[in-house]
Amino acid sequence: MLAFAACSPSVYQISVEGRQPSKSGLDLAGKSLAVVYEGQSGQAAFKHAFAEGFAKALEKDYFDGEEAVGLFTVDKEDYASRDSMVSLIMQTDADVVFFIQEPEIGPLKHTGDKTSSVVGVKMLAYDSLGGEKDKVRNFNGSVNVSREENLDEAAFRPVIDSEALGLGTRAASSFLSTWKPETYGIYYYDSFKDGWLSGAKYASEFNWKDAISQWLTLLGTKNREKKACAEYNIALGCFMSGQPELAVKWLDRADADCPLSQSSTLRKKLESTKR
Repeated sequence: MLAFAACSPSVYQISVEGRQPSKSGLDLAGKSLAVVYEGQSGQAAFKHAFAEGFAKALEKDYFDGEEAVGLFTVDKEDYASRDSMVSLIMQTDADVVFFIQEPEIGPLKHTGDKTSSVVGVKMLAYDSLGGEKDKVRNFNGSVNVSREENLDEAAFRPVIDSEALGLGTRAASSFLSTWKPETYGIYYYDSFKDGWLSGAKYASEFNWKDAISQWLTLLGTKNREKKACAEYNIALGCFMSGQPELAVKWLDRADADCPLSQSSTLRKKLESTKR
């Protein structure tokens, strides 16, 4: 029994926050994004600032703050059809396009001692990688903006223009990632002479590059179970590093060498990323 225990793998459980689709239902992770608006109207200044705030919020969440979301203007506004949105996909070379429509300014509204107007913003979104959900989606939002009672709509426009950047940032909240705790197992053997424990240590620190380097040194074994454990660990490391296609290849190798109990959990997660 002692010899059996020494030859059997142990499983180290690691908890991570898994990225989930946004509250809007759109899954934007790993996709290129663009924001488009019609730039010739009287509300172009509002739409430009709104688009900038919207794009920066997306960049902070999905691209670590790098300027990766393209801003584009077009000459016409009617992009409600799928074919029109597909043309924007082609023009912007993005996977997902957001099209900001004209803001709608409501009448004066009195609430207690406050006077305001409701500013409504409509946005179209099209995800070319949406699979079965291959359709143009409509999103509507509104906010109360303080307004002096003697301001007509023309005089009120500079006021909402000054609010547009913040409104765009707030509007993006529905499209940001949601997160869910997830647990994955890492295989290791009780040996200080090879990379099992050091690989697990690097993984516990979320240092996946060095963890994978350690596990790669273990592939020369003739023990099929040990080899499968190393291949599974590498698959997990690839997945955590944002390389799901490579993770599938390593997981296939692990399953071919020796079926492992932890494999199904990772397999299900990898399959869900394809949808």
